[in-house]
Amino acid sequence: MPYILFFHGWPSSSYDWRYQIEYFSTEGYGVIAPDLLGYGGTDKPADLEQYRYKLMSDEIVSLLGCEGIKEVIGVGHDL
Repeated sequence: MPYILFFHGWPSSSYDWRYQIEYFSTEGYGVIAPDLLGYGGTDKPADLEQYRYKLMSDEIVSLLGCEGIKEVIGVGHDL
């Protein structure tokens, strides 16, 4: 089964996806729902440059690489 990557919107956290995480996990999908920078338990840098889409997307690519995941189905809201 493929992996599903859930992106939360503003001003939210990965907690928003709790029902989808449970459902898709039990259906056999791999699920990743990270808290994006500045939300949930992540760092909250004062430097606004740290929130640029390119830097944040590089963080997601790095996360997927660390997990050995090469392909995902992306799902998001309020992005």
